[in-house]
Amino acid sequence: RLPRPGTCAVVQIDLDPVELGRNHPGAHGLQCDVAAGLLALADACPATTRPDWRARVRAHVEEWRAVCDAQPAADAPIWPSTLCRALGAALPEDALVVSDTGYSAQWSGSFIDLPHAGQGYLRAAGSLGWALPAALGAKCAVPGRPVVVFAGDGALYYHLLELETARRRGLDVVVVVNDNGGLAQGQRGIAAAYEGREGRREDLYAFGDVSFERLARELECHGATVRDARDLRGALDEALGCGRPAVIDVRTPYAAMPPDPWLPA
Repeated sequence: RLPRPGTCAVVQIDLDPVELGRNHPGAHGLQCDVAAGLLALADACPATTRPDWRARVRAHVEEWRAVCDAQPAADAPIWPSTLCRALGAALPEDALVVSDTGYSAQWSGSFIDLPHAGQGYLRAAGSLGWALPAALGAKCAVPGRPVVVFAGDGALYYHLLELETARRRGLDVVVVVNDNGGLAQGQRGIAAAYEGREGRREDLYAFGDVSFERLARELECHGATVRDARDLRGALDEALGCGRPAVIDVRTPYAAMPPDPWLPA
């Protein structure tokens, strides 16, 4: 849904000059640090309150929140939206959330509320399994801040043993696993690709019953399993305060699918 070339003026900010104009020929290129460039543009723009625009945006936000609030909420089995809301409520005011890609990004981006200015959110964009090693790097960069991973079981399998690295190096990240027993995002595509064929499609995306709590404990990390939403807050608080790497294995239903990308009515 990017603007088609020629439909509007495009200003592109990038530190790498090679990227300027790559996707939008004729873009007005500003080679600089993105944050510094945006601050400079903000200073150069005339001050305006734009009440009509702000009211329109506020209405869009309320419409989006209504769609999110319509998602199922249950104590058991735990719906991922319920998990994300509980995680948002438990996060310290300076927490950094690192989310994996795919459905993890959709769930976390829609339902983890970050109301404090000191909180942050990073997410992968296509690299499944990115969140755990990225979180370890983030913890090295901001050792004084709580760093929380949100990832599915399929994503965590990619770099699970880096928990040993985290334990050995004293990187006390908290890993919250949306454990639905499979690669949920692949289910629809696989069903369409193999429609009408014989065989067990679930062999391509379903996992066995694995305890991430036990795996974490074997690696000398803190581990917990949550099957009831009423136990989420206690488990999250304990993991955030344990002073070592922690894994919370939250069992969610495989049928839980995140809402489609939202557009204003």
